[in-house]
Amino acid sequence: MEIGWEAQDETTKSVERMIDFRWNIELDPKLFDASPPPGYTEITAPNDKESLAEIAMALQTYAQLSGGRYPPLDTYQVNAKFDPEAIRAEMLKMAGFSGPARPEWASDKKFLEIQEARPGLEWIAKILRNGTAAYQGSKVTPQDKDKPLLWWWNEEPAGYRVFYGDLHNQLLTASEAKGVIPPRPRIFDAPVEDPHP
Repeated sequence: MEIGWEAQDETTKSVERMIDFRWNIELDPKLFDASPPPGYTEITAPNDKESLAEIAMALQTYAQLSGGRYPPLDTYQVNAKFDPEAIRAEMLKMAGFSGPARPEWASDKKFLEIQEARPGLEWIAKILRNGTAAYQGSKVTPQDKDKPLLWWWNEEPAGYRVFYGDLHNQLLTASEAKGVIPPRPRIFDAPVEDPHP
């Protein structure tokens, strides 16, 4: 059996042919396995209050340890990556926890706060894997209450979730977000000067 058809418009002619039909053949059940492949990561952005609070707490903890700065990264820059483990290690170092882990750290309040920042840092890294998200910690501080620090496209309810410098967050419509979220720089634009040297 052969099935075929042709279609043509002003510029293109396409020809399709299907041959070698087979019925009732055995198929490997693995073809229908919907298990995620190795290395798969769920990157659906959070919407619940608990996850949003974890993000704010992680950033607040970093700012307290660093003297009022957020992890100095701008994901609009080429090859910028938000690495939650490297940031957590930096937080530990800023708090004086260096070298191999010591048993007495397990009861230290500051050490425990840094450990509790892990879920929030991991959320930020997951969110930033999405092409409709960005983070600008190298340009925004806790004093910049009206500047967007972190934002992403939110599916349900639809809109942009925006965290500002003072870590309050809100959901904006796409048209509201245009007036708040800075546009992505064009590929050949000169890098923007860091306002906080």
